[in-house]
Amino acid sequence: MFGIGATQFLGDLGGKDQVGTDYRLKDLDWPSTSIGGMIGYRFRFHPYWATTTSLNIGMVRGNDAFTNEIVRESRNLHFRSMIFELQQRIEIIVLANEKFGNRFSLGGHRKKIGNHNEQVYLFTGAGVSYFNPKAQLNGEWVALRPLSTEGQGLDGGASEVLGVTYNNVRMKTLTCLLLLLASSSTFAQHTNFNTQRNWSLNKKEVMFGIGATQFLGDLGGKDQVGTDYRLKDLDWPSTSIGGMIGYRFRFHPYWATTTSLNIGMVRGNDAFTNEIVRESRNLHFRSMIFELQQRIEIIVLANEKFGNRFSLGGHRKKIGNHNEQVYLFTGAGVSYFNPKAQLNGEWVALRPLSTEGQGLDGGASEVLGVTATIPFGIGARMGLGRMWRIGIEATYVKTFSDYIDDVSTTYYDPAILASEIGPDAAFLSNPATQNVNWFAAGQQRGDKENDAYFYLNLTIARNVTYKDYAKSRSMNKWKGRYKF
Repeated sequence: MFGIGATQFLGDLGGKDQVGTDYRLKDLDWPSTSIGGMIGYRFRFHPYWATTTSLNIGMVRGNDAFTNEIVRESRNLHFRSMIFELQQRIEIIVLANEKFGNRFSLGGHRKKIGNHNEQVYLFTGAGVSYFNPKAQLNGEWVALRPLSTEGQGLDGGASEVLGVTYNNVRMKTLTCLLLLLASSSTFAQHTNFNTQRNWSLNKKEVMFGIGATQFLGDLGGKDQVGTDYRLKDLDWPSTSIGGMIGYRFRFHPYWATTTSLNIGMVRGNDAFTNEIVRESRNLHFRSMIFELQQRIEIIVLANEKFGNRFSLGGHRKKIGNHNEQVYLFTGAGVSYFNPKAQLNGEWVALRPLSTEGQGLDGGASEVLGVTATIPFGIGARMGLGRMWRIGIEATYVKTFSDYIDDVSTTYYDPAILASEIGPDAAFLSNPATQNVNWFAAGQQRGDKENDAYFYLNLTIARNVTYKDYAKSRSMNKWKGRYKF
């Protein structure tokens, strides 16, 4: 393999006209784009799996002069460095169209078909990189490591660093047209995964699920400053229960779509964290979530085979049925939520209390109890006979509301809340009992990052394509042969 293209650096220098965003792609600094290339060797050891060893060489750079964010622009640092990376990665082929065509049309009975060799694949792996950052001084590029710019190796300074680092290759999705000059038959043609007679007998399924829910928002979390609603901020004491019911339609060997209704409880409580600011803030909530979801699934691994019930005269080995899948999914949905807090032993709805002055003069905007959602997830399942499957699904749900926990902006004047709404509104807006001066009117109460939640469900699926899965095999026969 050979490649050439663009490189981008995600680090402390440069970036967009905003505070840095944890080296995420939305902080890409387009003026710092450079060039790079690679050479590699790819070995495909399975129809769905391959491994690649590659040498990647490229320039990366960053410059505070390319951003208008005031702190970084004033700092005025810059650098560039060549990167030499030796990389070993593992690839999973999630979609392939690999066929030998025929060169001629035969008497009008066979249409001329061209060769196809297209793939979509995901990959991850590990590697080691050499780097040597330099900065420009008096028109020359000067190596920075020997200059100990942060006191590396000096008394009270930072630790000395090497110019070599271990790195992992983040999961990426690439669409590649591989022009493989191969004369052997393709892998995709001899697999018994997703043959017509197998996948079409599992087109329609009813699904049920039950499991755990987790909320990722402003309240609760680990004993640390919140981390933008990522899974590492999971608040285990706030785990609740949820369930789902759905209908799945498989319209292609690799693709399916599921319509589902998900119902669950989510909650968060500052009392469950020892991080001093959130613990002092002392807010809590719980809410039922009712989410209608439509998702699209891509089946990335499958083992679907009809077995035989008997061993025939020693010439045919008895083989069991197989019905296993691994799949990825995303989609869209809509959720209803109604956050409540406990007051005097009762759970009180928070939205009518306008705890952040929603709808009042100078307060936050009024909010609805409905939000659009986008689910992302992975699932795996296996057959329990020919009619049932059992599996597990993990789903991360991004929402477009920051009020699932009723916390988003700043504290509202408690006196106005008490007079306009009532004393319960003033208390539940600010129940802090320690470090109360941190939580005066106008101070930050939450942040403006939208909330998210997480499902982990055990699922059961019932095949409803035919009344009797076994009898359906005979339905597909014609003159002793299966239809294509």
